[in-house]
Amino acid sequence: MPRLRQNFEPVEPTTARWFYLDFGPDLAVGETIVRAAVNLTTARGSDPNAANLITSVPPADIVGTLVGAFIGPNWVGGVAYSFEATGFTSAGNVLSNNARIYCQGPAPIDR
Repeated sequence: MPRLRQNFEPVEPTTARWFYLDFGPDLAVGETIVRAAVNLTTARGSDPNAANLITSVPPADIVGTLVGAFIGPNWVGGVAYSFEATGFTSAGNVLSNNARIYCQGPAPIDR
């Protein structure tokens, strides 16, 4: 399981933006991230389409020691999401990191 390093500021259901996790503290001197993967799941609440909120192509973006993705819109109000990133390094290491993203706003009404 990736290590929870941070939480992002809460988002609104219509939010669409880049989210990045920093792998810098886990990298040795001279080690770089050469490939990455990202995933979005629900940590609390229900959103069967959570993974589809990642809309960047390719899904993972690498900027120096950061791994990120463009996520949103169409978040579900009241759901806490887990944004997970895996970085594959030039030294052959596989590093994992995650953070929570809470969607504020009204939860959908079941009918």
